[in-house]
Amino acid sequence: MEKSAVLDQISLVARNYGDGIVFEEVLLDWFDFLGGKPGEVAIVDAGSDRQTQDIYWKLFQQGLLDKL
Repeated sequence: MEKSAVLDQISLVARNYGDGIVFEEVLLDWFDFLGGKPGEVAIVDAGSDRQTQDIYWKLFQQGLLDKL
């Protein structure tokens, strides 16, 4: 089975709260560990500040996040 087909079967669900400054770096480290972006990436957040929300939105627009 090809790596892309395996990645399409994976959902990465992570929680975050207020760690917007390092969030993108951590997310990309997960992608490196897995060998690429999973088929679905969902972030659960319980009310981070505006700066962190802006980072999520930027990552969503870049196609790195699928659900917020």
